[in-house]
Amino acid sequence: MGAKVEVSLESKIAHLFAAFARKDIAEILSYFEPTAVYHKVPMARFEGHEQIAETLQEFFVDGLTVEFHIMNIAIRNNQVMVERVTRVTHDGLVRDIPIMGIFEFSSDLRICAWRDYFDRGQAGIA
Repeated sequence: MGAKVEVSLESKIAHLFAAFARKDIAEILSYFEPTAVYHKVPMARFEGHEQIAETLQEFFVDGLTVEFHIMNIAIRNNQVMVERVTRVTHDGLVRDIPIMGIFEFSSDLRICAWRDYFDRGQAGIA
C-alpha cells in the first residue's frame, strides 16, 4: 500500500475513535465490514454488526465516557497496529487501560478484523 492509503488508514482509526466520544454506534458500525470480527482477546470474540453493536453498548451507558489516546501507530499493508491508552471515566472513577489493538482492513478500507489485547486486571475485570 502506498503513502496515501497509509494516511487514509490512520485517519480511519482517528475517525473511528472520535465516533466513540460522540457515542454514535451507527457511525462506528459504518467503519466495519458486515462480517467483521471484533475480538477482546482475553475475553470474547464478536462477529458481524449485530454482535459488535451489542458488545460496544458497554461504552454508551449513562455516566460513562471513553477517550482513546494513541501512543504509537504502525501500518503495514492492510494492517494497523495501535498502541493506545483507553481512558474510561464512570461516575467520577477514572481508569486508564493500556491496550494494543490490531486492525485489518478490507480493500474498500473498512475494518474486517479488530483485536484488542489488554490486561483484565488493569481494566477492572475479574
